[in-house]
Amino acid sequence: MFSQTDAERERLRQMRELVMRPVVYKVAGMEKVKVVRDIDYAKSGDPYRKMDVYLPPALRKADRVPAVLFIHGGTSEQYTPKDWGIFTSWGRLVAASGLVGVTFTHRLGFPKTALEDGAADVQSAIDYVRQNASSLNIDKDRICLIAFSAGGPCSAWQCAKSLPI
Repeated sequence: MFSQTDAERERLRQMRELVMRPVVYKVAGMEKVKVVRDIDYAKSGDPYRKMDVYLPPALRKADRVPAVLFIHGGTSEQYTPKDWGIFTSWGRLVAASGLVGVTFTHRLGFPKTALEDGAADVQSAIDYVRQNASSLNIDKDRICLIAFSAGGPCSAWQCAKSLPI
């Protein structure tokens, strides 16, 4: 069984403290955004492959709005980037601005990379959003991917294959 040293525990604590900080910029309505948490978008049962959907506060049932999917870079499995301050803040900012924000965790990995697994998860997330667009108030033909760090290769790979040009 793996046992963490005090130095490793401290490094993890510092990393968690750093990534949980929110984006400072705020817009009106962020506190009224509805969040649907922990959707098993890949139908895998994997606790590290979950999605959160941020819905605008004034959304009506018949509304269909663009969605923005935020793709994190590679990280160790003990982290769930969809819960990090940067991604929760961006999800709320986008939703308060009238779009649907989508954050999710995928298997790209770090330090051991798994580009194909990460790209497959990005595709699964896109597929989930498109297949459930009506219930999520999303216009399935207006999806934006925003990638951070090593999430770029995943989004580039999937953009070329899945989004209409």
